[in-house]
Amino acid sequence: MEFNHPVGDYHVHPDFSIDAEGTLREYCQKAIELGLAEIVFTTHVDSNPASEDWHKIIIDGRKQPVTTDNLKIYQDAVTELISGNDPVPIAVRCGVELEYHPEVKDSFLKMVADLNFDFVLGAVHFVDGALLTIEEDVQRLLDKYSAVELIEEYCKIVQQACQIKIFDSLAHLDIYRRIGHKLFPEEAARIDYEFLDETLEQLVKCGLPIEVNTSGIRHGIGDWYPSKPLLHKARQANVLIGGLGSDAHAPDQLAVDFEMAHLIVHETFPKMHED
Repeated sequence: MEFNHPVGDYHVHPDFSIDAEGTLREYCQKAIELGLAEIVFTTHVDSNPASEDWHKIIIDGRKQPVTTDNLKIYQDAVTELISGNDPVPIAVRCGVELEYHPEVKDSFLKMVADLNFDFVLGAVHFVDGALLTIEEDVQRLLDKYSAVELIEEYCKIVQQACQIKIFDSLAHLDIYRRIGHKLFPEEAARIDYEFLDETLEQLVKCGLPIEVNTSGIRHGIGDWYPSKPLLHKARQANVLIGGLGSDAHAPDQLAVDFEMAHLIVHETFPKMHED
């Protein structure tokens, strides 16, 4: 890949995430091959202790609970990559993708904050305990909500997440489109909802940037998260753009569609890294 200015990938899942593969070093090697200037690891951290499958981190190939000690093992591995005996020749930051749940405990958020990660990416994947990225879960939600009501419920949770002070950026703003493009395409594509406007207003009020997440390309929806129309609307509302993220769960998914995304985001939204 060729970029006309330094480009980093700010959303990368190494094999510390329960659903990812590829070591830290393998990701760095791939990032160097692609010409990236920086890679930011964002291992999954689910804030819902009731979620037995997701409230875990992978340590030495085994699922372990999300605790201070286990997160420090992850941090130490990244530190070794940066400043150990064989440091990688690329800028690396250690972060997490922190799942927000309305019932999250303050003590859990404090635990994450006290670890002083380089980057904390906020995310909302769940509504009523159902994953918006799994078709069967979304079908169950549609037994309870209309498509528009479901999107509104998601936006309400995002608006709450905006107020969590430890987030540096918000992931995949309209992730409901991942399954929605198939089950309710018209409703998923709309950007004229009042509650969506309110979500953008809340992002601005809280000073929380959003990422441009390109994984929608490999998900087969033909666009990013947020969609290009919603991305334009977000910038018109003065929402900050916090960077590009591939949401890679394997090294070969790094920087998907970054050649196009970095041009559009950098040239159309010059305030990309504005404080």
